[in-house]
Amino acid sequence: MRARRPPYLFFIFAGILLIWVWYKYATATPKPDPSLATEAEPPKPVAKIKVSQQEMEQIKVRSKKFAEVYFSYDDQQPKHYFQQASTYLHSQFVDQRAKELKEINQPNKIGVKTIFEQPTKTEILTSYIQGEQICVFVDIARDVTLQYQDGQTKKVKDAFNRLIVWEKEGDEWKVRRVEHQTYMEPD
Repeated sequence: MRARRPPYLFFIFAGILLIWVWYKYATATPKPDPSLATEAEPPKPVAKIKVSQQEMEQIKVRSKKFAEVYFSYDDQQPKHYFQQASTYLHSQFVDQRAKELKEINQPNKIGVKTIFEQPTKTEILTSYIQGEQICVFVDIARDVTLQYQDGQTKKVKDAFNRLIVWEKEGDEWKVRRVEHQTYMEPD
């Protein structure tokens, strides 16, 4: 019996076919015209504003006062926080807290309703300039009073961080937005 030969002819045919397909694809694809190529513009640096140390300290103090007002809540006067905080707010401020408070005002599935929130400690963690805005990272601890379906109330402690972004409107610094922030940028 004769041993079977390896399929040399098949491998040669497959190689020629592969080279032919590659050649057809390479010649069918148009080459880019080098005269039409444009050079990518380098990114423009963000212009940082110049803020005096005194003005920065004033923003920190205002951030603390703003946080104490803005993050308080009483179900007897649900819009009171916004009326008090409105002196700090930029004309283009979008109130995310209204959505949070709408959820707070609705008893959840197990019948717990938040009836009172009062910040007990507001601390400035860091502040920095980003473009034309001043960002202040605030740590807020607060007392929250919960009311259960059966009418019982319970006081609990809560703490969270927020990034308060200030932007100049006219010649006064106003709060442009308040963000949930999971990290801090260094000074």
